[in-house]
Amino acid sequence: MEYIRLDFKPLTIVIPKEREEVYVKVKKAFEKANKLLADPDVDIALKLEMMRVLAVLAQCLLRAAKDIRTEELIEQLEGLEAK
Repeated sequence: MEYIRLDFKPLTIVIPKEREEVYVKVKKAFEKANKLLADPDVDIALKLEMMRVLAVLAQCLLRAAKDIRTEELIEQLEGLEAK
């Protein structure tokens, strides 16, 4: 059986104080999902569904992060590509 391994590099986002609670909840969800994704005993179909849900969550977060400009995100992604 072949395995797929995805490693996500962190994206730094400055969170305003009033959104900190949401950030903490989302961070915990991502950490829990990453732990389950790393578990070789978790079914591949479940892992794929988790990745789909995480991708949608990430899209929602990026839309909600009104204080972050698109240019800053692009620069951060380009910096990650260079690594």
